[in-house]
Amino acid sequence: MDSWNQHDGMTDEEIDRFALVLKECERIRALIAREEAALSDGEPDDGIPIATAPPEQRPSVLPRVTDA
Repeated sequence: MDSWNQHDGMTDEEIDRFALVLKECERIRALIAREEAALSDGEPDDGIPIATAPPEQRPSVLPRVTDA
């Protein structure tokens, strides 16, 4: 460990994790920039895709009043 790391109190592992967080932030920024560019080009915005829940986690379907 070099003297810089010893003085700020961060371990090499903490620095590596922080670097991963910064890399993920950059990935998200790039994703947002692409989406904003697509919107400015007039492409439709479908938003964030959301997966459907597995059948056992889906709420039960309630009958409509007109079905009764």
